[in-house]
Amino acid sequence: MSVRCTCNSEEFSKLPDFIRAELIDGTLYTDDWTSLEVDEEVFQNKPSETRHVAYRLSVVKVEDVSNE
Repeated sequence: MSVRCTCNSEEFSKLPDFIRAELIDGTLYTDDWTSLEVDEEVFQNKPSETRHVAYRLSVVKVEDVSNE
């Protein structure tokens, strides 16, 4: 798993459900093929019944690491 950023459990709970990540000792991990860059604004706006949030999921970089 690759390390991407640190956050607390309250911030982690505010991430959208479609993001596959784990929080271990304050460090956010994704799988070996995915890097995750999370803007601080994501942690400030937890969706709820009365607050709907739209996220933009975009590709920052694609890297071909084929074995030659």
